[in-house]
Amino acid sequence: MPSQSAISALEILAQSPRHHQWVNVTAENGHPFSTFAVFPERKANAEIVIVIHGNHGLTDWMRLGGR
Repeated sequence: MPSQSAISALEILAQSPRHHQWVNVTAENGHPFSTFAVFPERKANAEIVIVIHGNHGLTDWMRLGGR
């Protein structure tokens, strides 16, 4: 496998064994926003982690977990 610096974050995400997708949500005040959900491909319940990103937005590298 090429080094992480040789391939893009999107390519690494595409190889992930986890399911990941953008989900549109509407807040109670009616304001729509997007969230990025990642979870393992399994039937059993899984623990969750909520990440709140800074003012630079949710970049591809942040979606990788800040590797």
